[in-house]
Amino acid sequence: MKKGFHTLALFILIRTTGQKTTICILTPGYAQLSDIYIMIFTRKIFFGFLVSLEKMLNIL
Repeated sequence: MKKGFHTLALFILIRTTGQKTTICILTPGYAQLSDIYIMIFTRKIFFGFLVSLEKMLNIL
Protein backbone atom coordinates (compact mmCIF):
# COMPACT_ATOMS: atom_id res chain seq x y z
CA MET A 1 0.00 0.00 0.00
CA LYS A 2 1.40 3.37 -1.01
CA LYS A 3 2.28 6.04 1.49
CA GLY A 4 -0.51 8.53 2.12
CA PHE A 5 -3.31 6.08 1.37
CA HIS A 6 -4.61 6.29 4.93
CA THR A 7 -4.38 10.08 4.70
CA LEU A 8 -7.16 9.80 2.14
CA ALA A 9 -9.94 9.72 4.73
CA LEU A 10 -8.64 12.75 6.58
CA PHE A 11 -9.21 15.12 3.70
CA ILE A 12 -12.62 14.37 2.26
CA LEU A 13 -14.87 17.20 1.18
CA ILE A 14 -18.33 16.14 0.21
CA ARG A 15 -20.67 18.10 -1.99
CA THR A 16 -24.07 16.79 -2.85
CA THR A 17 -25.84 18.24 -5.85
CA GLY A 18 -28.96 16.70 -7.31
CA GLN A 19 -28.50 12.95 -7.72
CA LYS A 20 -24.72 13.03 -7.87
CA THR A 21 -22.26 13.23 -5.04
CA THR A 22 -18.94 14.89 -5.76
CA ILE A 23 -16.08 13.86 -3.52
CA CYS A 24 -12.98 16.03 -3.55
CA ILE A 25 -10.15 14.11 -1.97
CA LEU A 26 -7.01 16.01 -1.02
CA THR A 27 -4.08 13.67 -0.60
CA PRO A 28 -0.82 15.47 0.21
CA GLY A 29 2.16 13.18 -0.25
CA TYR A 30 0.17 10.76 -2.37
CA ALA A 31 -0.76 12.62 -5.51
CA GLN A 32 1.92 13.26 -8.10
CA LEU A 33 0.19 15.23 -10.84
CA SER A 34 -2.30 16.98 -8.60
CA ASP A 35 -3.33 17.01 -4.94
CA ILE A 36 -6.97 16.99 -5.88
CA TYR A 37 -8.85 13.94 -7.08
CA ILE A 38 -12.47 14.43 -7.98
CA MET A 39 -14.68 11.38 -8.11
CA ILE A 40 -18.34 11.39 -8.92
CA PHE A 41 -20.51 8.61 -7.55
CA THR A 42 -24.20 8.05 -7.53
CA ARG A 43 -25.45 8.11 -3.95
CA LYS A 44 -25.87 4.34 -3.84
CA ILE A 45 -22.28 3.73 -4.90
CA PHE A 46 -21.03 6.53 -2.65
CA PHE A 47 -22.57 5.04 0.47
CA GLY A 48 -21.07 1.69 -0.49
CA PHE A 49 -17.71 3.44 -0.83
CA LEU A 50 -18.16 5.20 2.50
CA VAL A 51 -18.88 1.92 4.28
CA SER A 52 -15.86 0.26 2.67
CA LEU A 53 -13.67 3.22 3.63
CA GLU A 54 -14.91 3.05 7.21
CA LYS A 55 -14.12 -0.68 7.39
CA MET A 56 -10.68 -0.01 5.92
CA LEU A 57 -9.99 2.62 8.59
CA ASN A 58 -10.93 0.17 11.34
CA ILE A 59 -8.26 -2.18 10.02
CA LEU A 60 -5.70 0.63 10.01
